[in-house]
This record gives sequence, structure tokens and C-alpha cells, in this order.
Amino acid sequence: MPHRVILSPGAKEDIRSAIRWYVNKQLNLPLRFAADTKTTLRRLARNPYQFPLVNHLQRRALLKRFPYAIYFTVSAGAVLVTAVLHQRRFNLWCKR
Repeated sequence: MPHRVILSPGAKEDIRSAIRWYVNKQLNLPLRFAADTKTTLRRLARNPYQFPLVNHLQRRALLKRFPYAIYFTVSAGAVLVTAVLHQRRFNLWCKR
């Protein structure tokens, strides 16, 4: 049975921000980014433990076609997505 995926407000804003950025680059990139994100979210809902731990509780799922990672925790049948970040922004995010 798949876990329920909950996007934090920050994660939702991360996704919207990335889509806005891709809108300015190429016409179909926002749709491709959204599809890749959705596919990765489905994968982590099905089996969140397949993704590696990046600290004691936080896990990371990489998107297939874009240099973004989804950071999340797993608890009681739910997956809480805390951030969706460009891979180069991870160190900045950790310092928050």
C-alpha cells in the first residue's frame, strides 16, 4: 500500500519556483519538470525506503531528467516532503 505524500508549503513553493524558472528557458520544460517530479513522488510513495538517508531522518530522491532532489522524511504511513531543490542548492538549504 502506498504511503500518503504530504508536501510542505516550502516544498510546494520550491516546485512552483522551479517551474517559473523553466518557463523562461523553453516552452515544454515546465511540463517535463512537473511530470518528472510527479513520477518521482509516486516512486517514493510506493517505496520510500529505497532512497538513501542524507542525515539521521531525511532521505533524498533524485529526479531522473532534471538536476533536482526531493528531500523527505517517512513516518507512520506518510511521507513528508520538506524540500525540492536544485542539487547545487542543497548546502545552502542545510544552513537554514
